Amino acid sequence: DNWSVKDGEIFTDADKTDLDIKGITDVKKGYDAKVYEDSVKISFNNANEDYDVTTIPADYTVTAAGEVKVSATGYTGVYDAESHKISVITESYKPDDNMTVYYCDGTELTEENHKTKGTTTNPEFKDAGDHTVYYYVDSDEGNYASASGSAEVRIAKAQITITAKDHSITYGDDPSAVSDVSQSDTKGLSGITVKGLIGDDTADEKLTGKVTYSSADYVKYGDIGKYSTMPAGLASSDYEIRYMPGGLSVEPKAVTFTWPQTVSFSYNGTAQGIKAAVTAADIVNSDDVVVGSYRY
Repeated sequence: DNWSVKDGEIFTDADKTDLDIKGITDVKKGYDAKVYEDSVKISFNNANEDYDVTTIPADYTVTAAGEVKVSATGYTGVYDAESHKISVITESYKPDDNMTVYYCDGTELTEENHKTKGTTTNPEFKDAGDHTVYYYVDSDEGNYASASGSAEVRIAKAQITITAKDHSITYGDDPSAVSDVSQSDTKGLSGITVKGLIGDDTADEKLTGKVTYSSADYVKYGDIGKYSTMPAGLASSDYEIRYMPGGLSVEPKAVTFTWPQTVSFSYNGTAQGIKAAVTAADIVNSDDVVVGSYRY
């Protein structure tokens, strides 16, 4: 029985049957979880003349269902200049059950902190990197126990190729001393080509550092000629960089010859003359530079 006698007594089973006492309520399946005060009423056969029946209503309590069912999906991909986020989908018994989802990047959400640490805006990520997004789901009507968890957003770097343009240096220069790039180009980007940038990305926006050069086949004071130069020195948070060589031309170094002051000779029957001298400051590596021939 869903009722009881508080005062008095029903004497026989036949009386009990005749009274036909029942507890009834208007609370139906699907009602929100809460206490419905005085919503349980007593019905009885009031044609029975043997008992003077007074009824007292009772509360009806609808308790929350189990933890709300949540399907959370992360994202894994390669940087594409687009924004990405996790997906949190809730399921309930009634289509009009309302759920509020709180999110936080990097901090686990609990019953105590989800409203102070969390936000109802699902965070989005564009740049390469790994992110753990925590969620906490509240039932607005209190019909379900809260649920929490996390999902990952993992964005790997895309790949670009950086190739050195053809450059030149002067004999005596180190192969790193590429000088045909404007000094105002603080990153040295005019000395390279970049392939593989996505969307509206630019090299100046996505690359940090400054281009440096080295050579696998030329060392300082090597002979003039054609060699290779390899770029390096740049970094990017969104791109893995693959470097490719360009051409390196080693050009002759200009030197200056000077003549001594005018010299007078007296005839002595032998060949006499003067010699030009190479400016010492123009000589590198202690090279022996002399005048090969003279023409009058």
